[in-house]
Amino acid sequence: MLAAVYMIAMGLVHGLGFLASFNTSAHGALYAFRPIQEPAAPGERGDVLVFVADGLIADGVPLLGLPEADLREAGRCELITVYPSFSRPGYIAMFTGAPPMITGVHTNRARGRVTVDSVISLARDAGLETHIVTDGIDWWRDIYGAGWTSQHYGAEGFDAALGALLARAATPKGTPRLFVVHMVAGDDAGHEEGAASPEYALAMRQVGKRLQRVRRALTGSATVLAISDHGHMARGGHGGPEPAVLRTPLLAWSPMGTPSLGKACRQDLVDVAPTLSGLLGLPVPAANVGLTLEGLAPAGTRARVLRQRAALAAAFGAPAGAPLELFLPFVRGPSHLGAMAAAMAWALLVLLLFRQVMGRWPQLRELLAGSLFAACFTAVYAAAEPTMSFSAVWIQIEWFGRLVIVAAIAVTMAVALRRILRWRLPPGADDRGEHILAMGAAVALFVTAWGLHGSLDGGPELGDPQSAFAMLVGDFLMVMAGLATTLELGRRWVAEALAARVTSP
Repeated sequence: MLAAVYMIAMGLVHGLGFLASFNTSAHGALYAFRPIQEPAAPGERGDVLVFVADGLIADGVPLLGLPEADLREAGRCELITVYPSFSRPGYIAMFTGAPPMITGVHTNRARGRVTVDSVISLARDAGLETHIVTDGIDWWRDIYGAGWTSQHYGAEGFDAALGALLARAATPKGTPRLFVVHMVAGDDAGHEEGAASPEYALAMRQVGKRLQRVRRALTGSATVLAISDHGHMARGGHGGPEPAVLRTPLLAWSPMGTPSLGKACRQDLVDVAPTLSGLLGLPVPAANVGLTLEGLAPAGTRARVLRQRAALAAAFGAPAGAPLELFLPFVRGPSHLGAMAAAMAWALLVLLLFRQVMGRWPQLRELLAGSLFAACFTAVYAAAEPTMSFSAVWIQIEWFGRLVIVAAIAVTMAVALRRILRWRLPPGADDRGEHILAMGAAVALFVTAWGLHGSLDGGPELGDPQSAFAMLVGDFLMVMAGLATTLELGRRWVAEALAARVTSP
């Protein structure tokens, strides 16, 4: 009973606190590494406004409702965001050029300032103005500090603050300035109604009106980049490796004319940071692993970025000339089909071992029986749940309900298989633990997190985030198994107490 209560408690503690505990500090090699200080080439300095349309899907540019003239003048590209595809890692990647495995920020539950260089911190160090206006969360203040030249957070007064920012930006100063406009209204609608909903389209239309306002105010006076931190699932949610959430759009307008990004342009969100450095005449952020947006970054920027990446690779101990992306530890999980195949193979192995032990070694038989449930659960989950990733956490009640249904099906399968096997158990074999699944829950945690999705080595800083998500499923199994054990033991205790009362004189 104590073991069951412990499993329930540990499952709840880890499951509820995991999104916060998955974040770590930045890679230690970065603390002693500084960016290469190179002066900007003549003509590479100018005002830049970054418009973040939070949660805009890759195919969502038409939802913005921008005039055809604006679209013809824009350079367009598709960007691949970081993984896990949460907002806070995205906000950091676009201004540092560093992915979560370097910064240690994997989820939205991270707190405190980013510990690596960013375009924003470098701009402040160079004495440049930085301004931000958002219609929602104040995470930018938490991530990059409160030292903005001007700042506004929240939907109340947003349009007035945007007007003041655009009036300031439309007046040349002679030194470059960085302006950030962030709108979260579309992302909110995506979470509540899904990216395929009319509500999402309407919200993005409102975002597009503000972007059009920015274009009218700054035509010919500043470089404007419209980007997103992540996409959205059709039913709502992001965080996982699905193409719908990893793919994001980029629109760029330059005072020098239409950027030649090309129709087939496809780059990474981390490429935004070194491009901004070039546009503002700043050093490349120390932790940057991105390249530059071809056709938008000024001449000479790419060469500086390549030298910076080489220096960063040396800080990590990579061999000379080794591609930095290959040196960074990162493993993607296999497909859902591979997960289901692995679970079925485990179930077959459990059945064979169960048949061998039968009535001998009852404790081992119970362990295998619990593992049989775990295998059935993971196989059914892989076949029935389309979101085996962090994107499921946004579905919340719906996802929890699906887990309960999958668990019920898996229990039915496991009990049916065990009853078939029990037909051959020797007479008198102890099979009282038929419904006790606590031992199997621990096995399930490793089967789902390790056997199905790759690596557990290295912890959250080096491990595969999809494996980490599997641990959340394992937490659910631990809680459920602990409850099942508690109920079964309680039922037996009541039955034995009633039997003792009946037989007592």
